[in-house]
Amino acid sequence: MTTANSSIETLTLHKTPSNYLPFQGQEQGEKILDIARKSPFTFFTTVAILLLLLPGPFLITWLVTFFLPFPLIRTDADKIIFTLFISQYFIMLTTAFFINWLEYYFDFTLITDRRVLDVSYVNLFSRVQSEARLGDIKEIVIDMHGFWQNVVNYGTIQMFVSNSTTSIVINDTPKPDRVAKLISEQQRVALAQDHRSQNEISKLQCSVKRTG
Repeated sequence: MTTANSSIETLTLHKTPSNYLPFQGQEQGEKILDIARKSPFTFFTTVAILLLLLPGPFLITWLVTFFLPFPLIRTDADKIIFTLFISQYFIMLTTAFFINWLEYYFDFTLITDRRVLDVSYVNLFSRVQSEARLGDIKEIVIDMHGFWQNVVNYGTIQMFVSNSTTSIVINDTPKPDRVAKLISEQQRVALAQDHRSQNEISKLQCSVKRTG
């Protein structure tokens, strides 16, 4: 299993789980309980920073011109260099926005009645997929630090898997307590359907811890 990081927000697409569209690799009879995507808060925070950077070159040019005793752009060559600089600057901002949007749109986590499936964007042609069976998850740790994470109610969920040195880490998850509770409750249901005794279920069911 591969460790994957992503930022998600719970997103209900339909009123009932039965209306979720099937996904590639879905097992027969497997039901999707929830689909999660990246938090709009983290997405729009990045967008706000990019918007603040938009007037950067013009502000710097104005400040330099204000303090210099002569015009900064005096010749046609200066105009060409300035135009190229401005073009490269806006290309970098546009690229940063596009990458941020791709991560927002293509990073998601599926929670089914059998497993947790995390898909993370790498580039335009590659994504990393990791999964854990509900019965194999032995511990869920919720980590919330800082002012904004506690105010907006988002944080990191880390799921430790039995007989594995790796874990699934989901960063910046809105309402992490609700997501962890859903996984824990569905794990109990899955163990019960596997004809486990109540004693076995109590021993096998994952623990949920909260830090921060």
